[in-house]
Amino acid sequence: MKRITRMLAGAAIGLAMVAGEAMADDVRQRCEQSWPRDYRMQKHCIDRQADAMRSLRVYLENHGILEDLECGQGVYENIFCDCSINWIDEYGADFVMLNHCVQQQLKAYRELNP
Repeated sequence: MKRITRMLAGAAIGLAMVAGEAMADDVRQRCEQSWPRDYRMQKHCIDRQADAMRSLRVYLENHGILEDLECGQGVYENIFCDCSINWIDEYGADFVMLNHCVQQQLKAYRELNP
């Protein structure tokens, strides 16, 4: 059940990114939690998360799943959804790690399927 819930959360993240919802509050909360009194690091963290969100949006656009993300439908959807399972917690998504996971899985897939 937890896997299905997280897969749905992964799809929701994709849809939220499509709708232009930057999920700024979740990102800010994550960064404030990680760096409670270090404002320079909070800004750095927020900037990295924003860069990762942009990269993930490009991934979704490039693979034609930006507006129709459905887990279990294809390789690119599954890469995104499976990575989402590992990088969503009570603060939302860690977009830096989610993007890293997606890029590593995509690289491995391409190496196995030239």
